Amino acid sequence: MNDTLWDAIIIGAGPAGSSLAILLARSGARVLLVDQAKFPRTKVCGGCLNGNALAALRHLGLEELPKQLGGHAVAALQLASQGRSAQIPLDEGISISRHAFDTAIVDAGKQVGAIVRTGVRASLDKDRGDFASVTLRDANASTPAKARIVILAHGLKAGTISPNSRLGAGVVLDDIPNGYPLHTIMMAVGSGGYVGGVPVEDGRYDLAAAFDSTSVQLQGSLGQVAVTILREAGFPAIPNLETANWKGTPLLTRTATRIAGHRWFAVGDAAGYVEPFTGEGMAWAMTGAIALAPIVMSAIRDWKPSHAKSWMNTHRQIVTRRQWTCRLMSKLLRSPRGTSLVVRSLSVMPILSRPFVRNLNRPSARFPGVAS
Repeated sequence: MNDTLWDAIIIGAGPAGSSLAILLARSGARVLLVDQAKFPRTKVCGGCLNGNALAALRHLGLEELPKQLGGHAVAALQLASQGRSAQIPLDEGISISRHAFDTAIVDAGKQVGAIVRTGVRASLDKDRGDFASVTLRDANASTPAKARIVILAHGLKAGTISPNSRLGAGVVLDDIPNGYPLHTIMMAVGSGGYVGGVPVEDGRYDLAAAFDSTSVQLQGSLGQVAVTILREAGFPAIPNLETANWKGTPLLTRTATRIAGHRWFAVGDAAGYVEPFTGEGMAWAMTGAIALAPIVMSAIRDWKPSHAKSWMNTHRQIVTRRQWTCRLMSKLLRSPRGTSLVVRSLSVMPILSRPFVRNLNRPSARFPGVAS
């Protein structure tokens, strides 16, 4: 394998990397997909696939996958703050754990011919003219590999961290807590951040959060901040939540310094990240991969510097513009006065949420090179 010149080496087997591996392998490319984790894996994420994400799965030919995995339909978002709440109807959505979803989409890549190696750390070295060099490290050895194109889909690894960026946190509970509906995303907003919850397969409940780092320091643990936020918002208490097996992430919101260079592209969270609300993160990852695939195939055949510029322009159209809604909501929900105003307004007139919901769920206008 060390002597193989891969058409593409994809570093990171989350929704972005695996989606791209599927598309490239189907097009006849020799693809190596690597990830430092072993699957199934635990991943801090809200676990929601919104309308845009479901449209991406249709493009990938995996429309039935979430239901096959036991996902739940999501029909509403209940937003709460300071004891008030508003019920916001959602057009469509399915909740599924990343534990199940990521494993299934990696397997889909294997089925179409991508070679998958897990438990392997990979780093992009310098280019070698007609190929790029990657170093692969597992528990036993460090080996070189080479590819015509390398894709960085390794998540929150780099980039400029935005001021006041929050910590990500999450836990999957064994049971759905009392008072938490089956087909509703519950979102509690408090002084220390927000906590979202949704049922996933097998009767479990996924909690994902974004916390101010100062709140974590003052209260002493991720679980305690979550307990405080749920109480402030007026949601039912969840037994033993403070001592649950919470996992944290690096600071979330960040801007990538570069998303393309000589024979490499970044996609998914590696191309920049904004705090999501109803499954936007996975949607951005998969739609970005779909948009990048034809650019990568062209670059594999005949690399030109214009391919990097093409991806930067396409990413701006497909992903960056869509992230502004979440950027604005994130800023608004940091203000207790702003949050209170939003909840009060939506509790009286839920229809005010329609433009926001439509923008987040609307399928990308076009996926270059992929039939609609």
